[in-house]
Amino acid sequence: MDITVYEGAPGSRKTLTLLDQFVSVPGRYLVAFPRTPLIDEQADYCRQKAKEIGTRPFIVSYHSKQPSHRRQVGRQIEKALKANAGLSHVVIMITHSALLDLDPRLLAGWHTGIDENLDGSVVSGTFRASASWSVLERHYRLDPLPDGRVWQALPRDGAPRLTRQQIAAEGSNGLTRFHTYASNPHRAVFVDVGDWQDAQVARREVRWWSIWTPLVLDQCASVTFTAAGYFESLPCRAAKWLSGGAINYAPIDLGAGKSRASPRVRIHYYTRGHVGSTAWWETDDGIACLVQVSDHQKLIGGPGYWSSNEAIRLAFCKRFPGEWCPPKQAGTNSLIDHTSCLYIYSAKPQMDDAPIIDLLGLDRDDIRRAREFEDIRQFVMRGAIRRPDYAGSYDIYLYDFAQAEDLASYLRRIGITDVETVPVNEAKIMDEVRPGSQTSEKKTPPSREEKRERNKLSQQKRRAKARADDEANGVVLRKRGRPKDRPVDPGAAP
Repeated sequence: MDITVYEGAPGSRKTLTLLDQFVSVPGRYLVAFPRTPLIDEQADYCRQKAKEIGTRPFIVSYHSKQPSHRRQVGRQIEKALKANAGLSHVVIMITHSALLDLDPRLLAGWHTGIDENLDGSVVSGTFRASASWSVLERHYRLDPLPDGRVWQALPRDGAPRLTRQQIAAEGSNGLTRFHTYASNPHRAVFVDVGDWQDAQVARREVRWWSIWTPLVLDQCASVTFTAAGYFESLPCRAAKWLSGGAINYAPIDLGAGKSRASPRVRIHYYTRGHVGSTAWWETDDGIACLVQVSDHQKLIGGPGYWSSNEAIRLAFCKRFPGEWCPPKQAGTNSLIDHTSCLYIYSAKPQMDDAPIIDLLGLDRDDIRRAREFEDIRQFVMRGAIRRPDYAGSYDIYLYDFAQAEDLASYLRRIGITDVETVPVNEAKIMDEVRPGSQTSEKKTPPSREEKRERNKLSQQKRRAKARADDEANGVVLRKRGRPKDRPVDPGAAP
């Protein structure tokens, strides 16, 4: 399967290049965007572009924020694909989540574009099923993968598909999420047990992974991604792992060879002593740090635009001037007039990420780069430096030193060379240290082989302790084989 990837720095017209093609050349097109406001923004662009060049495509968008499409958006999209399949020129716009739930057979013959990295294509978690393992046994068979550590969960032939009511009846545990993804026939789902009966062991946690790959779109006329960091993303890594080389990527760098102006960028950071996280910001000391950041922003008059994790938004809301916006801003042009921004944000690996980290051979830093650092890059590039011709000053305020260092390196790679990281000592949290925080001096994470050796030694110690406890209690276990003092019966069969 061939997939085109438009890459390049934010502002290199990746999305607009794709939309220009869809609007200019008659055909059947579907585009998936990460956010609903972006759908409306780009639909307006397509209508204006069509008017300028004299084409007349039928342009329609579907998302839950529209009064007429709040319910059963998926069914309306399916009806639209069927109803408009005979049109010579049609552009349908939907969200990432709608695409993931869509039956890909409906897109046979359509040109499909996916804007930015596909949210929700890679999920993982754990569940316990000591009482529900028989339900799993009844509905899913387990096929082993060659590595002998992972099994694919596939619906059994003839087994009834679980309804939403049946899935909800499991409660709010990890098993509910597993059933939700395992019941989607367009996703691949894997677990780390080879027999569902193994899940009945008390306190046994089953790890699971669910991956959607663009391979399900192989009947499309074409598939195109537009994303600056696609090849570093979790969706790309997971798709390569699952496809086994079946996907041929054709990257096109739309920013290559194009000159940029030289803006003066200053990346301000508030602390070097620790990294931020939502868990830390829930503590008294973490809240105190946020207050110090907020006070500093009030003192300097606030940024042009800002955002944060929703859980800590109250620490900044109405404290200083500035346009608030949601933390996910990939693709938008609505903030392009601002010359400063504040982004107090964390997207660290969570417990549910452990399975996917192990499956893809990643570590916590890989996840942080793919999520948190990528979100930071996308957010800060929504302002004036998004314009290749902008040569003025641009101020960025981030929480910790690691975020500032990564962003500075990224900006230099895309041609913005006048970059400086600036500590905000005035906030007085620069050297604040929290228990268990990761400083800039990071230890090298253990390799998979080291982890296995540790587990092996741990098991040996556990068995040795068990034997010692048995001997102390007068329990003597017989060694393997025939006891030496037992006579051999000459007439016994060999």
